[in-house]
Amino acid sequence: MRAERRKVADAGVTFVRKVGPDISEADWAFFVRCYARTYAAHHSTPYLTRAFFLELAQAMPETLLLVVAQLDGRPIAAALAFFDAERLYGRYWGAAETVPCLHFETSYYQMIEFAIERRLAVFEGGAQGEHKLARGFEPVTTFSSHWLSHPAFNQAVQRYLEREHGGIEAYVDELSERSALRRDATGAKDGE
Repeated sequence: MRAERRKVADAGVTFVRKVGPDISEADWAFFVRCYARTYAAHHSTPYLTRAFFLELAQAMPETLLLVVAQLDGRPIAAALAFFDAERLYGRYWGAAETVPCLHFETSYYQMIEFAIERRLAVFEGGAQGEHKLARGFEPVTTFSSHWLSHPAFNQAVQRYLEREHGGIEAYVDELSERSALRRDATGAKDGE
């Protein structure tokens, strides 16, 4: 982590964290451009629109954190997260320029610092990604609810999920064994 952070700092990148009403129209325009660019780079279509993000800014500004990476005073990347009194939730990310390790600094390390400063108990870094283990995240299962109107499709999905459940539990156990957190003599992780 230190080496990754040093690469970004040595490249001259600085960061600004903006909360709620401090996020300007220009910030939103830049963030949406980066978000769309990152989806395009992964041959995908961004599913959230600028109108959606602006609606969030109007409806719930006090829950929004935007981290903006800057190089020579101009924005080059941004990551958006949501927070409440206890948790910082996931993030949307995008970059206009490539700098080694910029993704991790913008989307994780800056947000970890924010969570510590705000004394938030949990930073939920988002689903997927074994790369998060090396950066201090622990594997946890996530849940979602869906309603499928077609009975045969609903049953097929239900059968799949029943088969998948045991495999997911085993995978989480396997990932937990590779935790980056130190353990004491009893096997407890730091902070437990």
